[in-house]
Amino acid sequence: PVAAVADTSAQTVAWTFGTAESAMLSQQAFRGLLSHVEAQRPVAGSASAILQRLEDGRAVMLACTAETAARPAVIFDLDETLLWNVGHQQWQARHHQPFDPAIWAQWEQDGGPGLLAAPGAVDMVARLRALGITPVFNSNRAAAHAPQTIRDLARLGLGAAVHGENLFLEGDAPGGSRKDTRRSLIAQRYCVLAQAGDQMGDFTDGIDYSADGKRRPPAARKDIAAGPLGGLWNRGWFLLPNPMYGRWNTPPLSLDDAVP
Repeated sequence: PVAAVADTSAQTVAWTFGTAESAMLSQQAFRGLLSHVEAQRPVAGSASAILQRLEDGRAVMLACTAETAARPAVIFDLDETLLWNVGHQQWQARHHQPFDPAIWAQWEQDGGPGLLAAPGAVDMVARLRALGITPVFNSNRAAAHAPQTIRDLARLGLGAAVHGENLFLEGDAPGGSRKDTRRSLIAQRYCVLAQAGDQMGDFTDGIDYSADGKRRPPAARKDIAAGPLGGLWNRGWFLLPNPMYGRWNTPPLSLDDAVP
C-alpha cells in the first residue's frame, strides 16, 4: 500500500520558502488583492467578501450595512499567508516529525528569527492602511497567545493588532478551529472587501464541511470550490500557496487518495 503523507517533506519546505516561484505567487496574490480593493466603493447593501449561503447553486454574499461600509477591511489568515513559519516547518522536515500541538504551542510563543513576513506582505498591508482599509487578522493561533502574536506582527512590520478588534484567534468564539463564527463577529464591525488565506477554511467553513457538520471528501471539496464558489477566486478571495500542511491532508492522504 502507498504510505500516507503524514509529515512535512523537505521538498515542500524547500519549494515554499526557497523558490522564486513561491515568492512570486505570494506577490501576485497580494497585488491582485490590492487592485481588487482599490476599485471598491462600499455603500449600504454592497456585497462583502463573506459568504452568507449557497442558494440554487450560486454564492450569496453577506451585504454590508451603512455603518460597516464606513469601516472597510480585509481579512487575513496569518500562518503561511502573512507569516512564514520557516523555523517550525524546517524542524518538522529535518526530523521527519508529524504535527505536534505542544511543539506548535511553544513555537507560537517563541517564534524568533525563524518567523518571517511572507514576500510582499509588509508593503501590501501598509498600502491597505494608507487607503483607510483595516487589516483584520483571523488566525487559528491560540487566544492565550495573543500577546505574542501581537508582538510578532509588530516586529515583522505588519503593524498594530488589537485582540478583539482586528485580531481574532481560536477561542475567541465558538467553533474551535472553524472560522465562520469569527467571520460573523468581524462582519458586524467591518465591511469586508476581500479575504486572503492558504486553506479553504480561511474563506468559508462550507468547503471543508457540509451543512450537517461532516467533513467533505476531497473530490467534494474540489467540486464546491470550483463550482458555485469558483467565481470568487481573485474576485474577493485570494489564495496563497501552501503544500506543506492543511485540512486537505487531514486525515493524511495517500497518493492513491490524491490521484485515484
